[in-house]
Amino acid sequence: GRVGYIAGVLAAQKIVREFNGSKPPELYSLLELKGISEQELMAAPGSPRVFRRFYHKGMYHFRKKNFEQALYCFQQAGNVNPDDLLTQFYIGVCHMYVGQKNLALAKFELVLDNHQRNDKLTKDSRSWIHRLNDPLKIGLVFLNERGPQDSDSVRFISQALSRSAMFEIIDVNRWRAGEAFDDPGQWNRFLKSCTRKGIRVVLCIQTERASRILTDPNLVEGDFASEFSLTHKIKAYGTSKRQIVLDLNLLETAAHIGNLSAPEDDAIQSSLQRRSSDELVLSLLENEIF
Repeated sequence: GRVGYIAGVLAAQKIVREFNGSKPPELYSLLELKGISEQELMAAPGSPRVFRRFYHKGMYHFRKKNFEQALYCFQQAGNVNPDDLLTQFYIGVCHMYVGQKNLALAKFELVLDNHQRNDKLTKDSRSWIHRLNDPLKIGLVFLNERGPQDSDSVRFISQALSRSAMFEIIDVNRWRAGEAFDDPGQWNRFLKSCTRKGIRVVLCIQTERASRILTDPNLVEGDFASEFSLTHKIKAYGTSKRQIVLDLNLLETAAHIGNLSAPEDDAIQSSLQRRSSDELVLSLLENEIF
């Protein structure tokens, strides 16, 4: 009845959110480039016209910060004309923005190995290599670290930041940062001390979880649905000017029809944590915090 319908809608919404959240680059970009068929590519390998269409579509996505779609388009342009080093450069930049540091470095080094002129492309490639080899020192402050679920946030977020290889996490817990947060004077002194330690950004993270059972009170028997939500409220402070440089609210939800075992419940909670942590990394990169 109505409960089953609500549960079905929640499950469908979850699928749609996960589909859009993952931004499948091949599908989206192929839909936009459907005019370039496989037959056309096979009939005209190395075609300047085909190359330009992929390249310009890549630039379109790049300017809109759709980096996964841009990466796909630039890769297709690179397949058509692998000798175009500007395309290889943009492939490297896109790899960086989607958290693939090693692939990005390989592309920038490829450009330098094959581009002898000392021009902007060379300088930009060297600049990116230097930046990627000097990971941003970042401090993490968890504002509601009071239980095992909060320790999950610490673990998943720390793992996601470290896995990207774009950040070096500095432990600030010993400085009792959470206690300083509510006192502006004490917080400014804390940020100043972070600057002296080489920490350039401090992330203040607050975790909120909620769950509810959706059922029809008029039914004695029937299906019910469980809905879960996880919110990470994140403020990123630049330590040099001691100001907020990014304010994020990351929401992840999931729904399940029927009873859940303890392992299934844990798996859902872990999935929400993992997705939110990965989204945090992408949001930092997209906003030039790296």
